Amino acid sequence: MTTLDTTILLAQWIDGSTRSEYLCADLLDRENYTDIEPQAPRGGGDGRKDVLCKKSGKKWLAAAYFPSTSKSFSDVKSKFTHDFEGVARHKAKGFIFFTNQRLTIDERKKLRELAVGVACRIYDVEGLRVLLDGTRGIDLRLKYLGKEMTKEEQLAFFGKVWTDNARSLKRQSKKIDAIYHQTMALGQTLQSPSLLYGRGVDEAAAVRFPTVNLTTEILRWLHRVTLEETDIPPISLGQLRTTDVWVGKTGTPAKQAVFTPVPADQVPERLEALLAAWRVGYAQLRIYDREDVVQELAHFHHTFLQIHPFMDGNGRLARVILCQQVRELLQKEVFGLFTGTDTEAYYKALQSADAGTIEPLAQLIDLSIG
Repeated sequence: MTTLDTTILLAQWIDGSTRSEYLCADLLDRENYTDIEPQAPRGGGDGRKDVLCKKSGKKWLAAAYFPSTSKSFSDVKSKFTHDFEGVARHKAKGFIFFTNQRLTIDERKKLRELAVGVACRIYDVEGLRVLLDGTRGIDLRLKYLGKEMTKEEQLAFFGKVWTDNARSLKRQSKKIDAIYHQTMALGQTLQSPSLLYGRGVDEAAAVRFPTVNLTTEILRWLHRVTLEETDIPPISLGQLRTTDVWVGKTGTPAKQAVFTPVPADQVPERLEALLAAWRVGYAQLRIYDREDVVQELAHFHHTFLQIHPFMDGNGRLARVILCQQVRELLQKEVFGLFTGTDTEAYYKALQSADAGTIEPLAQLIDLSIG
């Protein structure tokens, strides 16, 4: 742990752009921005948008500039101008610029004057210090800068956490109770093979099981609980993507993409169409022969991956859902489909499905479940 001044720790930043973008995303959350979505913190082109977020329903673009040494105002201005170009490109209504450099009042004013036509907020090293030394940010200071809390700060921080939680619980008790019961029911089903039903079970029993009533909200919940132990930023868990993406090796241009999912603005509609079709056809699936069931599972799996509803973790979530669908409809207990030696064949089967031939994927699923 360190006791160095927060401004010194920020000015001597050595953790690179990935950590700085995650820090800024977390600070946006504390500043009550919503739908916070880091774009490409681990590398690759981000289209001049380190982080996308919303404020009062309007899109904002945020950029981070954390060099490891002191820079001139000319350098800061150049980076600000470069990142601001992304505002028009992504039709944002506001721009937020985070930097670990010290700016004078006049310099901040000059930068804001460059942000023509949109709202602009600038957090220089002093502005960051205020956030990180304040009650709402001292846990982030510990996380990113390794600076421990004083006893007074600990009392203030945990007092605020208690107060906020108490207010939230009181305000949303009914909603929390409903979510709790849904979560318990889903969690129990996912973990208890003895509860899984097969063909011939009455419809009243069917409502207890996860995939029969798959909805967007349930998928968002599954994304959170399935990926909470990964290195995906917590603020991205359970959040549908709001930006266009392409799939390929890190650092390669979009024109060399292996696969391009549906545009972001189509994700909610396409996802709901997939889930609605699954819910409607579920009862019929329970009386299908295995071959027909496997075909439908392959179509669902491939379409889900085509939609690519989340920024990260889509493949893992799709396989979790597939395992559960197999348990329910084929009474087979399977785990970890398409891992290890199966990976290459799996990707080739997906490419065939992209080209309109679903049979290789269906055959691979059939073979994998035994």
